[in-house]
Amino acid sequence: MSAWLKINSDVLNQGDLLRGIKIPTIRDTFPEGSPNGDVFVDTVEGDIMVMSQSCDLELEKLPNVVVAQVFSVEEFETKNPPYQKKGKWNDVAHGRVEALHMLACPEIPDNPKQNLVIDFRLIASLPVGYVRRFAHGAGDRWRLQPPHLEALSHAFGRFFSRVALPDTIKV
Repeated sequence: MSAWLKINSDVLNQGDLLRGIKIPTIRDTFPEGSPNGDVFVDTVEGDIMVMSQSCDLELEKLPNVVVAQVFSVEEFETKNPPYQKKGKWNDVAHGRVEALHMLACPEIPDNPKQNLVIDFRLIASLPVGYVRRFAHGAGDRWRLQPPHLEALSHAFGRFFSRVALPDTIKV
């Protein structure tokens, strides 16, 4: 059974992959702006994974959707050269790197360089209406299926629920 289901819908679920959406980025100088009070927000075009719970989206309990940026292994290595080392992706694939989650690419599942890397350090909160309109206009797109969806959700939760303990235990 495939990890992905191809869909064509404006309904949003956790695990929806949206490619080529504009993501706002805020400059380090925020909230400085122009003399007339304009504040600048840049955008980047990228791929995202919907991380908000499907039930909250379905029941319209959220004004914004939490999303995490998605990269291919190849793209990620370009921006993060330490990940070009042998064995790094094995750690990610086995859940030993808290901030990252790896999935097979739905279009090219047999090419490891095209595997998807979800970076939980790069999250955004986007208006639900904007994301729904984008999803509606995207045509065919991909939705992650169980049990891969649950594994993604648990990895995201583990990343945010980490507790930094002082090193007090001698072994």
